[in-house]
Amino acid sequence: MVGRECKSPDCSLSYFKIRDGRDEGDESGEKTLRTCPYCGHQDACEEFFTAAQLDWIERLLHRDIEQTIVRQLNRSFGRMNRSQRGPLKMTAKVTVSVLPSAAPYVEEKLKQATTCDHCGGAYAVYGISYYCPFCAGGTLGAHIRQSCEAARTLAAIADTTGDKHWQTVRDQLLGNAYEDAVTLFEGFLRRLYEYGLKTRRNAADVSSLVGKLRNSFQRLDDADAIIQRDLGLDLFCELMVADRERLSAVFCKRHILTHNLGLVWPAPQTLIQVL
Repeated sequence: MVGRECKSPDCSLSYFKIRDGRDEGDESGEKTLRTCPYCGHQDACEEFFTAAQLDWIERLLHRDIEQTIVRQLNRSFGRMNRSQRGPLKMTAKVTVSVLPSAAPYVEEKLKQATTCDHCGGAYAVYGISYYCPFCAGGTLGAHIRQSCEAARTLAAIADTTGDKHWQTVRDQLLGNAYEDAVTLFEGFLRRLYEYGLKTRRNAADVSSLVGKLRNSFQRLDDADAIIQRDLGLDLFCELMVADRERLSAVFCKRHILTHNLGLVWPAPQTLIQVL
């Protein structure tokens, strides 16, 4: 995949990658449009070249131009050197000790690679996107399904590993699955919350409210209250009571694993005494 970078000042993530061979435009001469998967900004594909790519191309040009100038000068001096006659001759030659650096360009690594449900275009992002770079279609649902499947796979592997090896490995894999579930919930809800605020509030209010979130969406009750207060939506209205309780248990387990070494008790001061 080839890296691309959104130039919109409102785009916070900007870098993504696409797999595409049509960036040069179609036969009619019209420029191919691309869409930033994060903010939806649209522009001609060449406007999405990354700063690192342009810098690499510039360094290649400088190196090639310098090499060309040296060759041409030596060719001219060569004719002059050969044309001289007599006992006293003066020769000239141009050499370059160090050429301009042109190290190979390397693309950044991205966490999430996906394929658009609408057009089949393949691309990669840091973790979440709202638009397909090729057709500008919505992609949030595809990312949610993909992330959920990854967490389910971890849980399934944990059950198999626990039988074959040892309980510690199983617990570690399940803990990772819990972490992924909470991270998925928090990350997507934060993005949706910010998007919802932008349709209702001015930019200053949006920035202030999002800045106050901190890790509030890691707690279900806090998340429910914030969404109700700022967006007027009941976050868990479609969830059965049993499912809400199960989700709460997952969040509590993850919190203990992440912040207290998996220990419900003893209290921190008692733990220090034991250590």
